[in-house]
Amino acid sequence: MTGSYGDPGADRRTALRRVAQRVRARELDDATRQLATLLRAGIPLLQSLQTLSRSLTPALATVLDQVRRDVEGGSTLERALSRHPRVFDSLYRSLVAAGESGGLLDEMLDRVASYRERAGRLRSKVRAALVYPLAVMAVAGVAVGVILIWVVPTFAALFDRAGEALPMPTQLVIGLSDALLDQGVWAAVVLAAAGIVLAKALRDSPAAQRYAERVLLGAPLIGRVLQDAAAARWCRTLGMLLGAGVPLTDALETVGRVAGQHRLGEATRRIRRDTAMGQRLSPGMARSACFPAIAVQMALVGEESGTLDRLLTKAAEALESAVEASVEQMTTLLEPAIMLILGVVMGGVIVALYLPVFRLGSTIA
Repeated sequence: MTGSYGDPGADRRTALRRVAQRVRARELDDATRQLATLLRAGIPLLQSLQTLSRSLTPALATVLDQVRRDVEGGSTLERALSRHPRVFDSLYRSLVAAGESGGLLDEMLDRVASYRERAGRLRSKVRAALVYPLAVMAVAGVAVGVILIWVVPTFAALFDRAGEALPMPTQLVIGLSDALLDQGVWAAVVLAAAGIVLAKALRDSPAAQRYAERVLLGAPLIGRVLQDAAAARWCRTLGMLLGAGVPLTDALETVGRVAGQHRLGEATRRIRRDTAMGQRLSPGMARSACFPAIAVQMALVGEESGTLDRLLTKAAEALESAVEASVEQMTTLLEPAIMLILGVVMGGVIVALYLPVFRLGSTIA
């Protein structure tokens, strides 16, 4: 019999993958910081891992316990971490490898934690900028749906008893209410199924992911924010790897795997090929059209001055500040626009319902 059936090793690997899916990014950031503190205090790695595992949630404690056993068996920490790629990405492992080879593991872990925390804050701000208008519009849609399902039928019955001809806006609102009552369940089922299919396509299909990425990057306001945020993450990641002593071509390979955007990942692979052939970094960045001018200029100056890692970090800081300012400005602009749309929609429905009442009052007068 072949396959993994009855194979304890395969069962254990499957169990570890399931456990890894439950590890949260914030928990890993805190654990990384704590491990760096323990190592800086002079506690050996194995003892540090064992001590740290006692204070973590079961999911991450299980992963770190396996890491500790691998290290105890003679593996390097980087190789032990590579057995859990869902928890420790290639950037994390590359910096750990650089720390191990240079005897600066505690410092590298501290850098990893700071990087991940900063990236998490920026990601949260960008996500909030995307989710906020969608959440408000969803609430507005629910409110309009409640009016159409429960309020409009009461008015429609009243208008039927009055026997008066209804204005066109009122007929439109009542027609929408009737359609929602008659076909609302089927429409909800179709929308839910479409949402599930779309979510699965975005998760499993690279072509769908690339299309969604193009749509988002081409959108007004949010497209520039997403591009600057990705460029900031790229510059900070590359700067940190170079500062850790990782060669440029190896650093670009790692950056390409954690770029976060298909377009930026493909551009990084092209830049890596060019640099492997002896070309400089900044011209490749300029040709890719994925980086703002400040990032290209900082890279150029860094190459000329031999401080590429520091100037890439400076470029990342400038881009992160620009992203935060753009998010605040976008939120400031969207709030009144959303309020105006909600006012027009809700007010239009209410006015359409009360138009016959006003007409009836005028007739009686």
